[in-house]
Amino acid sequence: MKNNENLYSIVVPIYNAEKYLEDCLESIVQQTYVNWELILVNDGSVDQSKAICERFKERFPDSIKYIEQENKGLLQARRVGLSQVSGDYIMACDADDKLALFALENIEDLLQKSQSDFLFFNFSVEENMAKAALGDYFVNGQIFEADEKKKLYEVICCKVDFNPICNKVVKKERIDFETDYSIYNREVQMGEDLFQVLPLLTKAKKAVFLDENLYYYRITRNSMTKNRVDFNDYLSVKRVLERLDTYIDLWGLENPEFYKTQKAVLYIKERLGAISRGDFKNDKQELTAFLTSLSEDDLFQKVMKNRRLVKLSATDKFIFRMIEQKKIKFLLKCYALNQKLVMR
Repeated sequence: MKNNENLYSIVVPIYNAEKYLEDCLESIVQQTYVNWELILVNDGSVDQSKAICERFKERFPDSIKYIEQENKGLLQARRVGLSQVSGDYIMACDADDKLALFALENIEDLLQKSQSDFLFFNFSVEENMAKAALGDYFVNGQIFEADEKKKLYEVICCKVDFNPICNKVVKKERIDFETDYSIYNREVQMGEDLFQVLPLLTKAKKAVFLDENLYYYRITRNSMTKNRVDFNDYLSVKRVLERLDTYIDLWGLENPEFYKTQKAVLYIKERLGAISRGDFKNDKQELTAFLTSLSEDDLFQKVMKNRRLVKLSATDKFIFRMIEQKKIKFLLKCYALNQKLVMR
């Protein structure tokens, strides 16, 4: 190991992940760059996750830290892991995903060249699928500092590709260790990635983009998450948007109400899209309650008030208007006639 090489701390929260956990951990311990430490946080698993973690701990006793706790959720598990890091740079990896085997080597190379304290890279949904569209917005090796960071803030507000935390590498000094995330334990069960990314990017002095596909998401988890229809999930997303609104004001973006409305529209569309993808015929009462609650929610009402600030498709306008007017039965009939009625 060279004296100037960085140590990477990778935090992996684990909850009943036995099916993919070994694959995930192998992708880390087999990295071509060997200066890493792995922090495993078993968040109350009741399957064989503990046994898998212990086997890896035995194989790499000096490089792996293993923590057990009662189930507290993904956000708190990550925070517990962060409290144990000793690396120069910090990363996160979910237990059913994996890293490209050359990920750390390529990350280290660009960080040494750029001397950045925040790096983000491309990712895909599993290995054989197209990578995310971050390369459509940025150029490989592009640097963002001072006012240039506003380009990143704008993408956060207008797209969803920047939301994940697992494609971010952050210098330890930029981690918000001082923030007590336990107060958000039950408030933020969805959208927690962006919730954590916001302070990290804001504190960063210099960010850099690596246009390489270094992280593979499992489509199974994403599918289950996106098909959930639960007003509590919406309230969680609403809490994330409240935090984002605070940062939008802090960032000093021009026309802040546009960016606030745009991101809210994206998240609401995502929750409505879950309805069209799910088997709602067997849960009509729950869906009616969800859409009725949405129509009465102050965030949705604010979006309707400011909807002219953003560009909505004809389908978007129709669905939003039906919800606003509480024509829920009619809207559900439309979904039933055409389950492919997904907002574009």
